[in-house]
Amino acid sequence: MMANIIKKSWRPLFFTIIVFGTIAGGISMILSVEEQMSNRISNNTYVLSINPNEVETSVINQDLLAWLQQQTTSFTFYKNMPQEASRLSFSNEGRPPYNVAEGEAYINVWYKDDQTFKNGKNYYYFDGKEYEVVGYLENYTDIVASIVPSLEANPNASLTGEYFLDAGKNSAALIHNLSTTLQEADNAISLSFEKVASNWIRELFNQKFALFIFIGTSALLFVSGFTIVLSWVEKYKREMFVRRLSGASETRLLLRVYLQMLGIRFIGVLIASGITILITNICNLLPYQTVFRWESIVVGVLIFFIIDVLYTFPMLFINQKKQLIKIMR
Repeated sequence: MMANIIKKSWRPLFFTIIVFGTIAGGISMILSVEEQMSNRISNNTYVLSINPNEVETSVINQDLLAWLQQQTTSFTFYKNMPQEASRLSFSNEGRPPYNVAEGEAYINVWYKDDQTFKNGKNYYYFDGKEYEVVGYLENYTDIVASIVPSLEANPNASLTGEYFLDAGKNSAALIHNLSTTLQEADNAISLSFEKVASNWIRELFNQKFALFIFIGTSALLFVSGFTIVLSWVEKYKREMFVRRLSGASETRLLLRVYLQMLGIRFIGVLIASGITILITNICNLLPYQTVFRWESIVVGVLIFFIIDVLYTFPMLFINQKKQLIKIMR
């Protein structure tokens, strides 16, 4: 029966794949960009505020450097430098680009033309220093370099600022160890921390303009393709006439047709999701390192439902009422 419905309904099925594919690709792109702009490495990334009030203490950069170099637990630690859109990091695990050595750096692909080439290697000048380029970034960070030279350049400066740490499931224990170490040096120093939360709904609305473009485009495609839906409904005209003569109400007839349409939509969503996964995760054809996000299915289904309630269902009802009047005459 389902094969017969698909054969009879290939046009609305193709239409559903196009519309939902646009939604899934757009939402996945937005969330992928937001993920690259966020401070999360994994679900266990914490933000640490060390001496946020900049109170005079005896805890200095050298204390932090000594603690970083003494750790045996696998972790990644970094500090954002917003004014240069850069990150200074320390990592003892194989997590590029954070496990960068001293004198090396990952730079954004936008700055490839600003490199200098000598002795068979590429170099990039940043913040008064020359770094050997060991890789490229495709997100919104300009450069990732080691935090060690910065701490060594000012070893006696008071330790303060916002840092990020990710040690997987050991993050909380490692932060407690750092807090204990710093307070042993000076009990007056304050250290607060919290997990970097992820909320995909908030991340979507962080890109309001892009979200409006993708949803608007999908809605226009949906409305412009309504004639395809009507032509599909026309195939059920004879069946609806017979059922109407047997006493079925107009609403019941319309609901029956709409339920069959939902079946086509469900198949279309599955196919469109598979195609989007192929385009993003496997072939990497979309920009900004876009990967398929399952949240796009939720958004797509919600958009389909809203448009159906506000447009499809009322238009089907009006059209079918006209058709039934013609038939009854």
